[in-house]
Amino acid sequence: MAWPEDIRVPLGQPFEVSLEETSTSGYCWRVSAVPDGLELAESDLDPPSRRSPVGASGRRRFVFRTSRPGAFTLTFDLQREWETEPLQHHIVRVEVDEPN
Repeated sequence: MAWPEDIRVPLGQPFEVSLEETSTSGYCWRVSAVPDGLELAESDLDPPSRRSPVGASGRRRFVFRTSRPGAFTLTFDLQREWETEPLQHHIVRVEVDEPN
C-alpha cells in the first residue's frame, strides 16, 4: 500500500522528493512516469555516512521543475532492476500554483 505525500509549490520553483533506499540490497527508487508540466531535473543518491554500519540506508533524491500550474501525481517504485514487480510504491500529489 502506498501512502500519498502532498506537496504545494509555486510555478517555476523546483521541489525535491527524498526517499530512503538501501541500494546495496538491489532495491532502488525510480519515478515511473513524469507528467507533462513537471520535469525531472536531477536524481542522485545521498549515501550513508562512512561511520554507518554496512548495509545502512541512504536517501534517493529527485529534483523536479515545474512548467505549468495544475495538479499532478508522481508515482515512485522501489524495485530491483531485474524484477518486474516493485516491492513498494510511493505516491506524491503535487499542486503547482500560479505565482502571486
